[in-house]
Amino acid sequence: MTNCVATFKSINDKSFNYPPNRYKAILSLFKHADHIKTNLTSTRRTLINMIKSFQTLTTTVTSLISTTNTQSNNLRMSDYNKIIQLWFKAYLRVKDAFVFTESGECRHKKDKENASSKLNHYKSNLTRCGMQGDGYTKYWKGSHYSGYGWDEYYGSVVGLRSRLSHFMGSENRVEKVMSRSDFNAMMDLHEVEYKESGDRMKWIVERFKRDVEDGFGMEDGKRVGRVWIKEEDKQESMVVEVNNSVKGYMKLSLQRLGSNYKLPENEGVMGNGEDEDWDKKWVMEDCVKRKVGG
Repeated sequence: MTNCVATFKSINDKSFNYPPNRYKAILSLFKHADHIKTNLTSTRRTLINMIKSFQTLTTTVTSLISTTNTQSNNLRMSDYNKIIQLWFKAYLRVKDAFVFTESGECRHKKDKENASSKLNHYKSNLTRCGMQGDGYTKYWKGSHYSGYGWDEYYGSVVGLRSRLSHFMGSENRVEKVMSRSDFNAMMDLHEVEYKESGDRMKWIVERFKRDVEDGFGMEDGKRVGRVWIKEEDKQESMVVEVNNSVKGYMKLSLQRLGSNYKLPENEGVMGNGEDEDWDKKWVMEDCVKRKVGG
């Protein structure tokens, strides 16, 4: 693997002869590019692992709810409530992980601390972007960014590529370095796998809705349960309504509302990265474990 700094230094081209101060600035930006390459690759792999585990969780939750599952007969409406809340919290974490991967926005305390730490030598420039043409809409609205999201490189105005083009004099010179190193190849792979992850997440959510509604069964030719999910970022909500002649009526309404979803203070959204055991992270409530266990 060839990094951006080594590639830049190796190019023997008169157009790459810069004054010392400008050369130093360009070198610093390429170091940041290498930082993005390393950390964004790890973040994407973590996201993929998280989604695989979330799919397993979804299967577990919908299986518990299914009326064909004999264990479901041991569950009360309050247990269903806890199981569905567990799924919704996991769903919000995955949604925040997508945001973290794309823009690097830090929505949880630990991630914000890492972003602003003195040990972070490649702080984000996205918060410096200012306003769009309307004079009041910010390009990036978060207070903290990791410094290695997709937008950190491709973002307009203050993205790394824009700044490199400014200091180097043209986009062609930037691309000469990026194409000779493995940076562009990595970003191409990232784009493909990120889209695949997004498609998979949509499929999991649709499957959850379908399987929960099917799982609660039918009475008099009508569905006993209905599920509505709103997926707008930071306004996510879910309503599950069940009217069962045996177990009674339940209407569970869950809503995120901005920043009111918070992880434990010592935990970032990506957990322990590629080493995280997400199957253990989605812990079932004790009462549900006891009920399911008999």
